[in-house]
Amino acid sequence: MHKLYAFFVFNNLFVFSLFAAVWGYITAVTNLRQKNTSVWDAIKQGNIFNQVMLTLCSVTPFWITWLLQRNLGAAVDLVQVFNLAWGSFSRKFLSPTPRQLIELSAPQPF
Repeated sequence: MHKLYAFFVFNNLFVFSLFAAVWGYITAVTNLRQKNTSVWDAIKQGNIFNQVMLTLCSVTPFWITWLLQRNLGAAVDLVQVFNLAWGSFSRKFLSPTPRQLIELSAPQPF
């Protein structure tokens, strides 16, 4: 699972972002080409570095949102560990009655 996750992160982060940057440059060149300039002049006027950086900046909000969602999922998982630890502690050290043991081990309401 770790290798699969690493592959998906690499594939989505680098391949998706770089493809978007190259596609942004291609659309800029085709827009310049429609103004009746030669192909070579359109490529030179396309200003590849600026177009790639602008396109990467436009893709950045997607990755920030993706990272926030991943971190929120990790935080929810960590909160569940606290509930598990509290239930184990209370069953072992607080001497609950049989009714309380049943309530502690019952599933949470849906």
